[in-house]
Amino acid sequence: MTHGARASWAEPCVLVPAALAAALRGAQLLLLAIRDPLFLHPLAGAWSHQQQAQRILADGWLLPGTPAYYQGPLDSYLLAFLFAIFGPSAGVVVARILSLTFGTLTVFLVARLAMRLAGNDPGRGRRAAWIAGGAAAVYGPLIDYDATLLVVPLVTLLSLISAERLQIATRKKNPAQDLALAGVILGVASITQASALIVLVVAALWALFFARRRPWPGMQPWRAAALLLVPGLLVITPVSLRNTFYAGDPVLVSWSGGIKLFIGNDPAFDQESGGLLPDFAWKRIDTAPGALGLTRGSEHQRFFLRQTLRRTLDRPVETAAILAHKVVLLFSAHEIPDHRSLSAAPSRSPILAAAMWSNRYVALPLSLALPLIAAGLVLGAGVPEARGRPLLVLAAAWAAIPVLFFVTASSRLPAIVVLIPAAAAGWSSFEPKRKGRLTWSVLAALLAFALATVSIPRSPSRSVADGICQAELARQQNKFEDEIKLLSRAVEHDPLDPLARMRLGDAYARRGSCGDAMGHFEEVRARGDLAADWRNGARLALARCLREIGHLDEAARVYTELLDAEPDRPRTGTRPDFLLRGVPPLLGCRYRLERLRVYGQLGRIDEAVADAAWVLVACEDAAEFPAEAQAELRRLAGR
Repeated sequence: MTHGARASWAEPCVLVPAALAAALRGAQLLLLAIRDPLFLHPLAGAWSHQQQAQRILADGWLLPGTPAYYQGPLDSYLLAFLFAIFGPSAGVVVARILSLTFGTLTVFLVARLAMRLAGNDPGRGRRAAWIAGGAAAVYGPLIDYDATLLVVPLVTLLSLISAERLQIATRKKNPAQDLALAGVILGVASITQASALIVLVVAALWALFFARRRPWPGMQPWRAAALLLVPGLLVITPVSLRNTFYAGDPVLVSWSGGIKLFIGNDPAFDQESGGLLPDFAWKRIDTAPGALGLTRGSEHQRFFLRQTLRRTLDRPVETAAILAHKVVLLFSAHEIPDHRSLSAAPSRSPILAAAMWSNRYVALPLSLALPLIAAGLVLGAGVPEARGRPLLVLAAAWAAIPVLFFVTASSRLPAIVVLIPAAAAGWSSFEPKRKGRLTWSVLAALLAFALATVSIPRSPSRSVADGICQAELARQQNKFEDEIKLLSRAVEHDPLDPLARMRLGDAYARRGSCGDAMGHFEEVRARGDLAADWRNGARLALARCLREIGHLDEAARVYTELLDAEPDRPRTGTRPDFLLRGVPPLLGCRYRLERLRVYGQLGRIDEAVADAAWVLVACEDAAEFPAEAQAELRRLAGR
């Protein structure tokens, strides 16, 4: 690249988009601070990181007495560092400001990388920087997630830094330093989000095959791959050592990937819901390894990896269809939320209302961005500076992660951000006289627009409503009246939301108000249109409430209804829902023990003994149930 092109990095084409990004993200952060009641209270994965950060400060930086990390730990340690300096509440605010900074740097790097890809022509470089930087600055999901806690903006920034290093490496005779730095950056991404290990491996394979073309004199292909892979593995080594030797749990980074892979590829999982799952289903799935005596994170992860493999081999066509559906969702203009519904986001922010405007047929930004990216990539296909195409390879690797697990607005951001500068470089090289390439770019844009638009769901799946998220915060703070009020409002707003009804019933039941709870459980239990796990969860909650208020005959009847529904092998129509293969009927044993106690209170001893005998046979391999059944038999014998 010429000296003039380097100097242009400090020119308006790079700095103005970065400044615009900072302004928009700063305004978004301010709007959230004013309007979002959950601003200081992270949800889902961010909440887990916040809790772990507080444990780090309380127990020590190695977390003595705890298992291997459930999630990539870097975010937790960054939060712990900020909490130690600023305190928990101010620390959350500073963490959001740090995320905003990461987002601004991402836009700066998008513009700079586009300039690199455009070549030595200063005019083309500036055009590419304006296009790429401007697009990234106003990209709605980036603005939204750059005001959240750390993980998404940090991973997105690291994906771009590694892409830039690899692109630079393709233009050097001795790329060792850039390859190693890219490996280090992807290693840092991996201890932030363990699935980034996939990208590290793919990048090493890219270096291996690219080096076989002899662009780097004297460098063997294996050495090029090692220069990338080894530094990345060295970065994660302290995490692996802590897990393996200090926690006694051999996990490379974290162990949540197994259950996410299992859930994300099950036919019962609603791919468009943003991870909405019946509480009953989550508990049934997540607690199964522990009930079998598999208490370590590594064992939990292996259990679900095996379950996923068994299901894939058992139903390969269905698995292929699920993966194909996720590929379509990857290109859909519809933004799938991460846990919390995105439907209320525009009401909190006029910035997002404009940047993520949508109707039944068009959804910004991807209805516009995807065709432009597709056309730009076609226009740039012949640009010499794109040789080796590491950006396309990295984008494909980042895109593979949501396809393997589940697609959400945040999970596809790294792939999109890496593609923006490549597409902008293509647009900057646009020449109307090259009619052949222009024709292909128009066709690519039309195809991308059709794919993005056709895949917009006409009736989007229900995700977790804001009121439910706020009610969960009230529950954590022991504010029962606020929890009831928020959940009641959520039910009034959407009477058909089973999660709102179940959570409201659970809130009443926890406070001993089973009379108020049972109506909500009955509503869900009677809904034949719901998945089996929703109805089974309602049956269980209702049976426990009936037992609590002394309606034992009715409780026994509802327990029987639950057990007849085979809660370990639930089916919605003919579809098996999150079926655990080769596993004893753990829920059947657990709920028979509960029914046994009801039978004992009713004096129906023969039926109670029959339940205990069933448990002893069916769950002999489980960790706890046989001993519990023996204890119940001794108690019954002593009556």
